[in-house]
Amino acid sequence: MNQALSYCKLCELADFRHPELRPLIRDVNGVGEDRPDFPEGEEHRKSWEIAMTARALRDHGALRDDAEILGVGAGQESTIFWLTRHVRRVFATDLYLEEDSWSETDSGPGMLVSPAWGAEQGWNPRRLVAQHMDGTRLNYEDDSFDGIFSSGSIEHFGSLKDIRRSVEEMFRVLKPGGVAAIATEYRIEGPPGLPGTVLFDEDQLRSVVLDGMKWELASPLDLSIDEETLLTVVEWRSLMKSGEYPTLPRRLLSALRGQGWDPPEPDVEFVPPPLPHLVIRFDDYIWTSVHLTLIKPS
Repeated sequence: MNQALSYCKLCELADFRHPELRPLIRDVNGVGEDRPDFPEGEEHRKSWEIAMTARALRDHGALRDDAEILGVGAGQESTIFWLTRHVRRVFATDLYLEEDSWSETDSGPGMLVSPAWGAEQGWNPRRLVAQHMDGTRLNYEDDSFDGIFSSGSIEHFGSLKDIRRSVEEMFRVLKPGGVAAIATEYRIEGPPGLPGTVLFDEDQLRSVVLDGMKWELASPLDLSIDEETLLTVVEWRSLMKSGEYPTLPRRLLSALRGQGWDPPEPDVEFVPPPLPHLVIRFDDYIWTSVHLTLIKPS
C-alpha cells in the first residue's frame, strides 16, 4: 500500500510512481495513452516540481473556475499554461526584460508579446497575464490571489535577505486561506551556495521561508531522501553538455570557468540529458529539489 505523499518534501524517485502524483506528472507534460509507461525512465525534477505545485493548488482549494493564481519567477514553464485550463486567470511574473538574470535561461521579452511560444499543450490565452516584475517587490494589493507558485526561482533572487523579502511579499498578496506552492534547491552535501544561487539547508530553509511567518505547513516538513534516489546522482557538467542549461548568469559562468569548466560552443551538437535527473553533483555540492506547500491562515 502506498503511503500518503507529503506536501513538504524532497524529490524522490518513488514519487514518480506514486498514484497521487503520477497522473499529474503525465497531465502537466501533456502525455497521452500512446506513452503508457511515462514517466518511467524519464524522471526529471522539474516535472516533479510542477506536478507537486498542481497537486498543492488542487488539494487546497485554489484550482477552481473563479481562482486567480500568481507565478513568481515563473519564466515560461508549463505550469503557467496548464493552469489556464483550470482557473480564471494566471498572472506570470518574472524579469522578462532583463538580459543578465536567471530569467534568460528559459524566458525573455517574447513572453510579454507572444506567450504561446514554448507551450506544449492546449491552453487558454485569454486567461494569462504576463508581467515584468521583481519577485521581491510584487506590485499587487494585499490579499489578491487564491494561490501562488514559484518553482526553481527564489534561490536566484539574491541574498537570503532578498529571498526573505520575496517570501514576505508572497504572504502579503496571498488571500487568507490561500495556498503557496514553493519549490527551490536543497543542499544534501557541501558548503553553502554557488555564485548567484542559494542551495538551502534545513536551517536556511526554516529561517528564510518559515520562521517568523504565519504560514501553516500543509504537512510536516520531511527532508529525508532514500538511497534509491541518491543512486541517481548526475554530474552538473554532463547537464551543461546536454544543453539543458544553455545560458548561465555571468557570476556563475565566471566562477565555473575559474574552476576549469569550459562551456560548449553554441554550434556543438549536444548530447541527450542524462535521466533520471533528480540529484545533481558539482564538485563538493550535491543537491535536489524541495517542495513546500504553505497555507495562509484565514
